[in-house]
Amino acid sequence: MPASRRRDVEHQAKIQAPAALAYQLIANVTTWSWIFPTTVHAERLAGDDAADRVGVWTTTDGTINHWVALRRLDPRALRVSYRQETARPPVADMGGTWIFEPRGDRECLVRLQHDYQALDDDRDTLAWIEEVLDRLSTDELAAFQAGAELASARPQRLLTFTESVVTGGSTGDVYGFLRDMRKWVELVPDLVHVEVRHDVEDVQVVRTETLTGHGRHASEVVRVCRPGAIAYRHLVVPPLATVHTGEWRVTSGSDGTVATARHTVVFDEEGIPTVLGAGADLEEARRFAQRELGAGSVAVLNAARAHLG
Repeated sequence: MPASRRRDVEHQAKIQAPAALAYQLIANVTTWSWIFPTTVHAERLAGDDAADRVGVWTTTDGTINHWVALRRLDPRALRVSYRQETARPPVADMGGTWIFEPRGDRECLVRLQHDYQALDDDRDTLAWIEEVLDRLSTDELAAFQAGAELASARPQRLLTFTESVVTGGSTGDVYGFLRDMRKWVELVPDLVHVEVRHDVEDVQVVRTETLTGHGRHASEVVRVCRPGAIAYRHLVVPPLATVHTGEWRVTSGSDGTVATARHTVVFDEEGIPTVLGAGADLEEARRFAQRELGAGSVAVLNAARAHLG
């Protein structure tokens, strides 16, 4: 049976952010993990700022998905179009376009267009695709609006920083230590439990428990293990944050193997006093997060250095 006819659908949102800023947040896929709640990791696999190939890993209801898209980027027209390399049944082909139309200096209209073909014209299947696409597009636009408006009006709520340690051992040895979190328990101070719940095709789901100055903290993290780097997203975050993502990256340096930890945190200003006490503000939360997360990362990297010699 031939594929059904091509269908087009569009969703829109007016957001309080400059169109050029909004465009950059979609063009630069490294922002997606803190903007979109289901995105664990996104990276440019090949290409440049005119056309590229990107890989995206997402998690929804315990299911981890990976897809690859080919994109064309037009910063002058403020458009990013894409097409999935391989669509998943019952969809035969899926593509889309993000369009950013200025509405003054601090506002824009975001148009999210999709075009798709189903494998056939089954009425129930078409209705299901339409419902899912409508729900996902609505959620995606809402998340993007929140992220773009944060980046425009309240960028202090976003914190990104790195910590690096020069270690012994080869890049492969250091990467192997960072990948196998079960090795951390006996070597990393205050880490009391690690449970690897999923480890298939370089995607892991790991549950940990850590002793902190604020008690015992349980967390669950999804990790995408790529050559030389491990990207992750915490599924459980303390009340002072809404997002915590990060990356371990291993490179060769002039003095030895360099292991770098990167953290990105989006703060929840209403939740800050819950953790830090009444009167605590955003600046205090930023200092606290960088101190605590930085110390934790350095502890892991020092454990790698001690373990590998």
